[in-house]
Amino acid sequence: MSPFKIIFSFGVKFLATYFLVFLIAVTTGFDDKVRDFCANSTVRVYDNLIDEAIIQTKPIKEEHRNLLYQIINKNKYEEIQKMLRAGDSNRMDIPTVGYKTNTNNGLLMPFIFLLSLIVAYPSSFRQKIIPLVLGSLLLWIFVFIQIGCSIIYAIDNSEQYFPSYELPNFLRYIVALVEKIFIEVSYIFTVLIWILVGVRLEDFKIKKR
Repeated sequence: MSPFKIIFSFGVKFLATYFLVFLIAVTTGFDDKVRDFCANSTVRVYDNLIDEAIIQTKPIKEEHRNLLYQIINKNKYEEIQKMLRAGDSNRMDIPTVGYKTNTNNGLLMPFIFLLSLIVAYPSSFRQKIIPLVLGSLLLWIFVFIQIGCSIIYAIDNSEQYFPSYELPNFLRYIVALVEKIFIEVSYIFTVLIWILVGVRLEDFKIKKR
């Protein structure tokens, strides 16, 4: 097959897979399941790792946002609970720091992008399985780290609610950088993952006639 036909076939398969999987995801509610998975798994880890905070999530419907992380100062929360139990007040508002994200842009679409690249690549079905598993795992680790950086960034920039929480300057710089450039580099990172796990060097070797 000529290089043009290979590239053309790759492009057609990529676009067809991308739009078909995207359509299935949004019409079956799979995007909501991705959001809930992202919320539950990140809270389960970061709520235990960050001692100063209680982390909760809530689905939201805003333009470009579908998930809200509510970050509560643990000491303040315990103080309020003690006051409520003592009967000092019937109701007290708990101050929270909010971080909003979009799991469609952050996780679902890059995953569909990665899946489409792997499906379109000219290899056998068996050769696609391991790249898909490894690629999905690496992509999730990348998203997981980004969400953690965003949570830490929100806490570090909330002196009013977390006055005792302060990152070293070099860590603050890294966290802020990851938090700010994530969406811009997510697809670049996805392509790099695909090249790493899905592209084989032997496919580019010139075959002798």
